[in-house]
Amino acid sequence: MAAAKKKKADIWMPLYVSDYLSDTMHLNTEQHGAYLLLLMAAWKSEARLPNEPEQLQAICRLNPVKWRANESVLKRFFHVTPEYWINNRLREELEKAIKNTEAKTVSGIKGAAARWQTHDEGMAN
Repeated sequence: MAAAKKKKADIWMPLYVSDYLSDTMHLNTEQHGAYLLLLMAAWKSEARLPNEPEQLQAICRLNPVKWRANESVLKRFFHVTPEYWINNRLREELEKAIKNTEAKTVSGIKGAAARWQTHDEGMAN
């Protein structure tokens, strides 16, 4: 059931344009594209990406030469561990999205139960 909830939360990703631009105005066009692709891939993967250069390069759609030229700039937006590239802001937003989805699910279940209870009471009379 948790997987179904996560899937609903990961179909959209908030993008706070002002925050994004204030953090990325120094990026060139290629770096913007690569960073956004990394963010979108991380959104679908619990806000983390495997620390595997070939996979990261493929996500960014950069050839090896361009990846090496841009990797250090892109890496600054992530907490890098031996296993993962983690974007903390994205993790916070994903957690909010999951909680929001869970709250809406609970609310929907309660609303449906109340409607059915009212419907059943009306049928009994």
